[in-house]
Amino acid sequence: PAPVHAKRKPANAAHAHKVAKARPKRAEPPKPVAVVLADDDPRFKSTLPALKTQLTKRGFDVVSAHGVDAQDAVDRIKPGRRIYAIAVGSEAAAIGAHWLNLPTVYCEVDQPHLGKLLNVHGVDALPPLALQLKAWKRLSPKLKRVALILGPGRSDTVAEARAVAKNLHVTLLVRRVSSDQEAMYVFKRLAPVVDGLWLLPDSVLSPRAIRAMLHDATRYKVQSLAFTPSLFRWGALLSVGSTPGNVASTVADVLDQLATKPHAVPASTPLSALEVRVNETVATQFGLRTSAPSWVVREGGS
Repeated sequence: PAPVHAKRKPANAAHAHKVAKARPKRAEPPKPVAVVLADDDPRFKSTLPALKTQLTKRGFDVVSAHGVDAQDAVDRIKPGRRIYAIAVGSEAAAIGAHWLNLPTVYCEVDQPHLGKLLNVHGVDALPPLALQLKAWKRLSPKLKRVALILGPGRSDTVAEARAVAKNLHVTLLVRRVSSDQEAMYVFKRLAPVVDGLWLLPDSVLSPRAIRAMLHDATRYKVQSLAFTPSLFRWGALLSVGSTPGNVASTVADVLDQLATKPHAVPASTPLSALEVRVNETVATQFGLRTSAPSWVVREGGS
């Protein structure tokens, strides 16, 4: 006979234990899908792998598509999965993504009005103006008077630039023009009284105007900050631009917000880092020294 102190498990408890063991695990919800549309442009080739890495880390499946193939790519995705579109590199790519009738994020596109489209959100094409001027001051601490020439509109840009300049103790001379001819004329008059020319992309600044302005900057020994290193050939001192990693992480952040709090996503989200490149030949002419031909400036950092 069994000892008195031995206790048997109730039959129903043993049965419940077996049932619990046999119960199948709950299926994981399917991953959301990001359909990436990109221009066939070498300038964006470094952004695409960084974007795929960031999105995969956040739990997205990434599908690459081009132009008319985008709708076919979407149609092949199994029903029931959340799908988002990402446009890289042009207004056409962004509008193409919008035609898919999906929540859309665009980047590397200098078209602020796209954010007015329903369910379309952007990541700024240019790094924050504060980081741009901070990078310039790092290279040239004695920078004091800077000219900024822009076309009609852009009131938000002007207000931001003025605030940034004030914080960094720089006098900003803003001039609004209505044509590239007027831009050239205005800078020719400003060149003798400023020590810097801040070039931002603007529809009124044609390549002809930019080349003429940079020629006058060289003539009057005026430093110039440009938005692309391709302007080094015309005498620009330094250029600033986005970094692939920062663009990718910012897009992924926006997509995360769309997946969790879609109503809280702004029309446009700023970047938080930039890469500075220095035209070392021109820097030498200005007596400026730098420890490296390029470096990265981040918000909250040096």
